[in-house]
Amino acid sequence: MAKYLYEVCLLRGSGNPKYTSFVENVMELNAKPPDYAGIKNTCIISHHVDAATVHVLCSAKIKKKSDVTVTEITRETINLPNGRHRLYKELIENYFLPNDDYPNIE
Repeated sequence: MAKYLYEVCLLRGSGNPKYTSFVENVMELNAKPPDYAGIKNTCIISHHVDAATVHVLCSAKIKKKSDVTVTEITRETINLPNGRHRLYKELIENYFLPNDDYPNIE
């Protein structure tokens, strides 16, 4: 089954009162931190469901749902010259691409 990659962010990161709930939610989805510092406010999730469902899963137990944002990572967003997904290119190539099939990423 094909999977999709998502960037999941929490507003104010570890300064958010619901940070612990956020980390618990994303860890259940096997989230990967974008760097070696661990999950602070952003993580990368590989899943077979759509972005809206990932948002529901990641924002469980968080009252203000708008504090959590989910953005799909695609071939276009990785290759944008000033795009933020470009920062994750090495993680995606080395960790995610050798393991699974992602229809929106070459």
